[in-house]
Amino acid sequence: MRQVWMVLMVAAIGGCKSEGDPVAGKAIYDQTCETCHGASGDEGVETDGVAAADLNEVVPTYSDDQLTTQVLDGSGAMPSQPVNEKDIPDLIAYLRQQFPGSGSDTNP
Repeated sequence: MRQVWMVLMVAAIGGCKSEGDPVAGKAIYDQTCETCHGASGDEGVETDGVAAADLNEVVPTYSDDQLTTQVLDGSGAMPSQPVNEKDIPDLIAYLRQQFPGSGSDTNP
């Protein structure tokens, strides 16, 4: 019984949280994001007359939840992307590694 309780406690405080795999995230980025944002994140391909956001500026200012919403739901000229929800942690891990920052809760 004590072991079960300890497992539940670890799970409750986030011990089982998946951090995401940036290598797998790069594959998702290359397939889904690079066309508009480029390998360096600042290519700025235009959609409906609006340039794709510079990820070097945007990623550090977005929380993980905001990045998830942006990818899955889209916003402005960026359409929703065909990324499976289970792969989002991998994509975010890659974005955080490639375009470093603290990820605050403030939009640019």
